[in-house]
Amino acid sequence: MMLEEDIKPDVQIYNVLLNVLMYDSDGHQIIKIYEEMKSRGIKPTVLTYNSLIRAMILRDEKERAKEFFREMESEGIKPNVLILDSLGITGLDAIQKLQESNGVNLNLLDYNTLLRGCLKKSEYDDAIKIFNIMQENEVYPSLATYTILTGAYLQNNEIEKAIELFNRMKNDNVSPDSQIYTFMIDSLLIHKNIDETYKLLSEITNSENEVKFKKSEVIRLLDSASKLEDSKVIEELFHTISKTESQLSNVAFEKILWRVAQDENYEEKIDYYLNYMEKCNIPTRNTIYGSIIEGFIQKDDDKNSIYWYKRMIDDGFIPIGKTIFKMVQLLSKKSKINNVLKYWNDFYNYGIKPDKEDFNFIIEYCCKSGREYIVSEIFSQCREMGFNPTSGNLLKIMQFYFKKSKIMKVIEFWDLFYVLRIHPRLDVINFMVDFCCTLKDKKLVSQILSQCYDTGYDAYSLYRLKKSNKGTDEINALLNKLENTNNDSSEKNLYEKNLEVIEHWINSREKKSNLFSNFNKNLNLSEIQTLRRVLNIEERAIRKREKLTDFLQKNKSLLDPGAQKSLKSWTPYKKYVKNTNNLKDDVNSNIEENVKNVDSTNILSENDELLVDSIIDATFNSVIEQNVTE
Repeated sequence: MMLEEDIKPDVQIYNVLLNVLMYDSDGHQIIKIYEEMKSRGIKPTVLTYNSLIRAMILRDEKERAKEFFREMESEGIKPNVLILDSLGITGLDAIQKLQESNGVNLNLLDYNTLLRGCLKKSEYDDAIKIFNIMQENEVYPSLATYTILTGAYLQNNEIEKAIELFNRMKNDNVSPDSQIYTFMIDSLLIHKNIDETYKLLSEITNSENEVKFKKSEVIRLLDSASKLEDSKVIEELFHTISKTESQLSNVAFEKILWRVAQDENYEEKIDYYLNYMEKCNIPTRNTIYGSIIEGFIQKDDDKNSIYWYKRMIDDGFIPIGKTIFKMVQLLSKKSKINNVLKYWNDFYNYGIKPDKEDFNFIIEYCCKSGREYIVSEIFSQCREMGFNPTSGNLLKIMQFYFKKSKIMKVIEFWDLFYVLRIHPRLDVINFMVDFCCTLKDKKLVSQILSQCYDTGYDAYSLYRLKKSNKGTDEINALLNKLENTNNDSSEKNLYEKNLEVIEHWINSREKKSNLFSNFNKNLNLSEIQTLRRVLNIEERAIRKREKLTDFLQKNKSLLDPGAQKSLKSWTPYKKYVKNTNNLKDDVNSNIEENVKNVDSTNILSENDELLVDSIIDATFNSVIEQNVTE
């Protein structure tokens, strides 16, 4: 624009433009402007190179930055502190470099920059030397200088040196502000140096200079004080801050209410601070109640925790997830399971999604409770709330039902690995092989082992080894081999590929497009077997199993004899009769009877059931249309 209007930019204008482009993600633009500047015969200055070098460092082009530095020196331009700092030349090294270059005296900003760079490298001794050099050169430290050094000492847990420097600052008539007070008091609280804390609080109260703390500083200090055993410290801190006319927030009151709820005279103190909030025109919210409740939970007081939880609800506030989970944890140690689940249900009742840790806890707790129906109900509820179970979650539930001799329940949760696309860990495969070793139904064993094999583990070899009653050394050796084999990403990719085949097939059917137009001309044997396994899963899982039988009967006449014979094998369970008086053997072997009683509506979400229906329809429609036979 300037060139079009015949306005000739000078070095100042170019430097401003380069400074703006310094943070631009496109590194070529700043170079382009620099080249244009040189082509117009405008000589660069130290500010020019400062922008160029910092731009290259920001883009991690360190070699290019060094090239500009060498170019600058060749032009006879002396570097400044900012350029050296950008190149990582800090502290005493930077001072020496500057003295060698031009011997120019540094200003306060230069020294503060050198100190920051020095302390980034934890060169504390050099920082003190620079601090002394600046005073020798009659450059007097500012509040920023003392804050930089004091903060560094505190970060390095050198409390005594920090206190000494802090006192030196005041002797130099530099007044502390809220930031340096926050640094000091916070570190003293963390190190439980109560005497020094009280000294600083008294100093703030009696100071002629008005100190106002920021919201974040107030919260930081109260948070550190709340962790001390003596609640007097946090109360003294609170009242000192309130006298400074600093702005108090909801979070500040949450910190102090959490702490005083743990005191003996909690009733009086809670009422006092709630009234104080009202005077400050700070509205009460659910997190205030949550802090009080969690304070009682901290001292294991279930009676008051329950009272304040009820009071929160009665006052029209919805609890946050953290408070609900804390109540569940507390009562799980003290109360009956129904009372625990009463609070857990508030996640569901109030539409609050629990965290992953919360899900894991309740599933483990329910499994320990020993009640079969509760485990399924809670798992179903978790699924409705968006919980995606892990391999470990499903294993824990399968182990629970196995101990209860609920064979079909074990299978239901095993099926979810396929339905929910969860890749089982080796410990799951090991469990399922052990499970297969207890089954009498050979067809069921074959199906489970084939599903295990689909995940990349040679479950057949493990099964044969365990059935042969070989020693634990051989079994452990095979398990180690399987673990190493399954670490190969190609095995997991195969499992994912099988699932993708199914998903693509279903999507194609739903879109009423040619089933194989964009994927395969024909399903190969491996893909058919994979689909069969999924069908077996869904037949076991879906409640309205008669839908499958009805579909077969209606379409049987459309199939040739070979296809009819093939389809018979797609129905996975036939009644297995065994003459035995052992009830457990009967339960294990009579799979068909168990299948009829499976109710998976508590296991599968609505979306999962749609997936089930799609798989069944797509599978049998395809067999009819294609006359696929094995």
